[in-house]
Amino acid sequence: MQRIILLNEKACFLIIDNKANALLIENSIKKVIGGDFFTANTFKKAEEYILDNTVDVIISSLQLQDRDAIDFMYALKAQGKKHYYIIISEDASTYIEKEAYKAGANDYLIKNNIDTIGFKIKNLVAYLHTANKANMPIANIIIDEEKYLILKENLPYFLPAKEFEMVKLFCAAPEKIFSRNEIATCVWKDPLVAKSRIIDVHITHIRKVLGKEIIRSVKKIGYGLRA
Repeated sequence: MQRIILLNEKACFLIIDNKANALLIENSIKKVIGGDFFTANTFKKAEEYILDNTVDVIISSLQLQDRDAIDFMYALKAQGKKHYYIIISEDASTYIEKEAYKAGANDYLIKNNIDTIGFKIKNLVAYLHTANKANMPIANIIIDEEKYLILKENLPYFLPAKEFEMVKLFCAAPEKIFSRNEIATCVWKDPLVAKSRIIDVHITHIRKVLGKEIIRSVKKIGYGLRA
């Protein structure tokens, strides 16, 4: 079952940190966007909560007494659980950040930038929670995640995995222009990809297969769906 969280709907946030930090994170988000907030001060308690509740966004400290977030994300992935995951860390090393993205983090935020977290979530616009099969009719496009298939005007198209994920991302928020950094983070789990020309190469191929009119670009900002 797929769940789509839009800005005008309530998302469920699970914050994994000590009480003081959790309150700080919650207040930062509430300044920008509403939602239901729950907290856990250990990863074990977070895991117990996730078993019985629907969670859309997880925000956690990199390290707590019982575990670290990277191990926790691998455990969730092994269970087939999908969440939008943000790590807040005091460690600005590139190595740890890369390891976090490999484990499944969608964003890696340094602690002194915590005030930006609400805007990051708001700019996400749509978060796709879990999906065995996703049919998202946007204009004349349908995404079938189970078959890795795109239907345009009832004609089937197959794209390489990264390009399929890019089109799926654009369809999740058809009114949004995604920055290169957002595309790199959501599709490659590596923001450093945004600094290369890889995204542009894939956009060119998507347009070649699906038609030039399907993707719109905004100079110096990014790409999105031409709904």
